Amino acid sequence: MNDTACTQAVALLTDCPLELESVFGHLTAAGFVCELIEGNAPDGSARLQIRGAFRGDGDVIVVDTFPNRWPETLEDPSTWGPCTTSDSLARAVRHSAGWEEAREFVDQHQGFLLLRFFEGASTPQTRDERINSFLALVKLVRALSELPEVTAFFCPGGEVLLPLEFLGDVLQTTQMVGMPPFDLLANLRLSWLDERWIIFETVGNRQIDLADLEVYADSQGKDLNEIASWLRRWSWQHSLPEKALVDGSIVDGPNGTKFQVIFADDALLAPKRNVVRLVCQDSTPMPEGLPQRLQIDHA
Repeated sequence: MNDTACTQAVALLTDCPLELESVFGHLTAAGFVCELIEGNAPDGSARLQIRGAFRGDGDVIVVDTFPNRWPETLEDPSTWGPCTTSDSLARAVRHSAGWEEAREFVDQHQGFLLLRFFEGASTPQTRDERINSFLALVKLVRALSELPEVTAFFCPGGEVLLPLEFLGDVLQTTQMVGMPPFDLLANLRLSWLDERWIIFETVGNRQIDLADLEVYADSQGKDLNEIASWLRRWSWQHSLPEKALVDGSIVDGPNGTKFQVIFADDALLAPKRNVVRLVCQDSTPMPEGLPQRLQIDHA
């Protein structure tokens, strides 16, 4: 795989280690054309892998099985997938809104499958092609989720952790609204700066060449679900030249609320990444004690 780059990655947590041959048999029985071949795992170890061609132009999908828990520290995170960092699973657990059993499932997992998409060296991908390659991985994920040992879905580059039963609903909803499956590839994280002010952010948009966003707002009198919906819309619209956010501009948010747009290379919370910062133009002062770079003048 020296002449290709990993451009997408997802994982499946398992409650016990799975043999590669059984995974291979399940995929071939489901109609996927693939082969067992010697290769190198992300940790550098030589091992058998499942490998299948995609589109016939040098792109391949590789499946590795691991008889251990997801590693907390990654020596070379980029080999595990784009935008992947150490401690991504731990952060995904902390920000698994609506899934109360997330920590229990992670604590009990004893192995995992890693599915990676490798882009042919001569075929640089457009954003739409990267979305399609992610969906190709999800198609394999849905087949492998039928294995009784598989317990949870994890996208390391987007720090997304979900129960398996959510996958079909997310795909159906995103197809209806005509946007990428953001809920599978990029997490929405809500954190509190004080008793009123929040930071609502995306993590993982960069996997499909979109900017991550940070929204700073006074939570009083605002519907946080509406802000979440706007974050998804802004993520997608920012890719369209006629609707792209402009550094230094003021834009309308939910219910006509004004937000100041600031391009930044220093996200407040881990992982380190570039972000588009959107600061609510409320009269309420921002919290004291924030880093100097966040002491932003606003109305």
